[in-house]
Amino acid sequence: AGFSVGEEHFVFILAFVKTILLILMEQFVACPILFALWEIPAATVLNRAPLDRIPYEIEHKLSEMLIANAKVWTVANFLIYNVPVQYRVGISNVIDIFWQSIVSNFAADCGKNPDDETYLVEGIAFVTATGINGTDITISN
Repeated sequence: AGFSVGEEHFVFILAFVKTILLILMEQFVACPILFALWEIPAATVLNRAPLDRIPYEIEHKLSEMLIANAKVWTVANFLIYNVPVQYRVGISNVIDIFWQSIVSNFAADCGKNPDDETYLVEGIAFVTATGINGTDITISN
């Protein structure tokens, strides 16, 4: 009585291997490129930091973003890649709302002076805070 792999087992193993390969390609190819060439530079520029600040931001935020991405999307992608096609977009969108809240925290910090809470703007440091009455207060040097 030997062990034989039935066709349904083969299909399951093939789907599992395909899922692993897709997740690895996302984690180690697509995400580093997307984060380093779009997410981090765009957030840095939108926070009005000088362009020469972008390499610093990539160096200091890329690994943190990749780790956060792996924590959220590894399990999520196992689910998404293996549910019926008609449910994939909905499940992906729900998880993406959560993911975008994480990305917004990274984006808010791009261009910030690491020593304090000021932003670097063309060599001028400034802080914007909300006053008691809800108006914005900007302090610059």
